[in-house]
Amino acid sequence: MWRKRRNIGTVYRWLFWVLVSCLFHSSVDIFTHADDGPLLFFPLDWSTRFHSPISYWDPRYQGQAFGFFEKLLDSMLLIYLMKEKTCHLVCRLVLKDETNT
Repeated sequence: MWRKRRNIGTVYRWLFWVLVSCLFHSSVDIFTHADDGPLLFFPLDWSTRFHSPISYWDPRYQGQAFGFFEKLLDSMLLIYLMKEKTCHLVCRLVLKDETNT
């Protein structure tokens, strides 16, 4: 699968990025759950959990600071993703106004 990751638009590329995103999400989950972390050796062991010093939601474990960081990151990503679409919309509105005057 790794050798075929450069085949743009193929099923292998899609599967590669799904796998990478699942691994990234699982890695982040391990370190951002204080009391309710994921089972590390599921389904072999149903009790081993990593107890993290931070939580993404619990205010007892810096959840408010993490929530602020998450909202800031989400806003920045939305601006980045919408930048081109917004630019086209603004340019069209400006050009429309210039042609009417």
